[in-house]
Amino acid sequence: VEVKEEGSLTLPCQPLTSFVRDLQTKKVELFTRSEDVCVITANGDSLELVAVPELEREVPPDIDPKNSFEVATTVFADLIEKCAFAVSKDDRRGLNGVRLEVFPDRMRMVATDTRRLALAEAPLEDAPENLSPVVLPTRIVSQLMSAVRSEGEVLRVSLLSTQTAFATRGLTVFTRVLQAKFPEKYAS
Repeated sequence: VEVKEEGSLTLPCQPLTSFVRDLQTKKVELFTRSEDVCVITANGDSLELVAVPELEREVPPDIDPKNSFEVATTVFADLIEKCAFAVSKDDRRGLNGVRLEVFPDRMRMVATDTRRLALAEAPLEDAPENLSPVVLPTRIVSQLMSAVRSEGEVLRVSLLSTQTAFATRGLTVFTRVLQAKFPEKYAS
């Protein structure tokens, strides 16, 4: 890595990872054209992204260990896989996510589109008591499923008031939880 000028900025994850994943080279150049435009070039291809200066980005919240638990990544991905088919595609109903419920001895995921219902459970050890259920957005659920499928890895899940954090060795993802009310008749 050759650094010509130090600095920091925040780039949108989705277009950046899509561009870098498809590259056939190991040499990538990254430079800023102005304060808010970052250009990435490789093998004649280029991508321009709107950048946010580091000082303006949102600071991740502190993670309270009392609201966290650990689960094998393969178990978590398996639960997502079992529920993903039933997630609603209709944003108007507020069901376009997967409800995550945590009990001291198990975790449960529930998804529905009002015609289909998927419910999957897995045992947990030493999970905190009284964690409120959260509804995870569909997009983050599908991205997590592909990112955490490593054998032998442990996923640390932290349920915060308006966000949820997922962490493995080398990767931490924060997502806002959906504020929509998931129908109680489908839960618990």
